[in-house]
Amino acid sequence: MVVTNNQGLFFFSSKQGPSEEEFHFREGRNFCLERGRRKRREEEGQSWEERLQENWENCLELNLSYQNLGDPYQRENFFRILRRLIRVEILQLIDNSLTDLSSVRLPRCKMLNLHRNQLVCLRQLPKLPAVEHLCLSENAISSLRGLGALGSSPLRSLNLTRNPVTFSRDYRAQWCFLLFAKPGGLGRHSQASRRLAAPPGEGTGTQQDVYHFMTL
Repeated sequence: MVVTNNQGLFFFSSKQGPSEEEFHFREGRNFCLERGRRKRREEEGQSWEERLQENWENCLELNLSYQNLGDPYQRENFFRILRRLIRVEILQLIDNSLTDLSSVRLPRCKMLNLHRNQLVCLRQLPKLPAVEHLCLSENAISSLRGLGALGSSPLRSLNLTRNPVTFSRDYRAQWCFLLFAKPGGLGRHSQASRRLAAPPGEGTGTQQDVYHFMTL
């Protein structure tokens, strides 16, 4: 590096680099870190390959909660498994950062727990023709649009606790319209009661927004 002093004279100054010993230490540490990452990726790949060999088609009850789905490869294999669950009746998918399950069909699922994911609307739910109990608490659902897709399901309970939609002022009015007034709503074949302590007409958000249905 070229530097000038007060007299305008030039001289060269160089910054001392790491010693040879320190250089080799850093190089070795980087090699170990990279080898660890590569080994972890190989183990995860092997784990998913082993999972895909399971007989998912005959699974009746399954817990796939708290999965690490940050990598596209992991997410792709996770969805492959979901699409093979043609007989599952009870499915737990808690805290998986799921954003869209609309490409998945769970024809026999009676109980689905999607607590603490990242769904923003009901249209992102999987196809659930047989669902009876559906938990969507602590997602990011901001509207009830898409609720009609559950109109043909024998739904008995729906948990929407701590979703943004529960804070809206006309939340209950929207719910009642979609449930009873709208053609094809859930009220065609069920009678609903709601367990909620707040005064009517106000969204609560912090209360337990759980709907219970009784098939007629």
